Amino acid sequence: MLQKNGGAYSLGYFTSDQLSPIMEVEMKAGVEKDEEDQRLNEIIDKGNDIKPLDKLDKTPSELNQALNEFISVFVQIMISKKAKVEPLINLKLKFIDFAGIYPQLDPYKRLCEIEDDGTVTLAEEISEKDAAEGIIDCAWMVIEDNKLHKKFRAALQKMDHREVFQAQGLELER
Repeated sequence: MLQKNGGAYSLGYFTSDQLSPIMEVEMKAGVEKDEEDQRLNEIIDKGNDIKPLDKLDKTPSELNQALNEFISVFVQIMISKKAKVEPLINLKLKFIDFAGIYPQLDPYKRLCEIEDDGTVTLAEEISEKDAAEGIIDCAWMVIEDNKLHKKFRAALQKMDHREVFQAQGLELER
């Protein structure tokens, strides 16, 4: 508001005033945040165009095959519980809960997808090892929430691809 005279004000602004240093910093921070959001949206847009590995004519890596086996063991143990549970939905909810720690697993970004049959599809932009670490951690959280850690640990002992995880430095047991 601008003062016209001793007791009257009108709405308006001065265009010739320079911005205060605080306002300049705020504007720069806003521009940087917009650029970061735009970069993140570009990554997300790429994630929306992910094609399954079989459509890319690319054979799954050993780590991807090991992840598929890990997910199938996870699903089997969760389904064996007498309560009606949806293991993959519970797992994806954990991904959402821990999106700050494992942003590559956020289902809304579509950089890592787990199909209904338990196959894992990863975008090329993310590290398989980081995704595997997040999937293992979140799966264990779901298992512990349902108090199935003993059964799960026993089933993991029988996995064929245990050495793939060990070679990558990933701990399967909690």
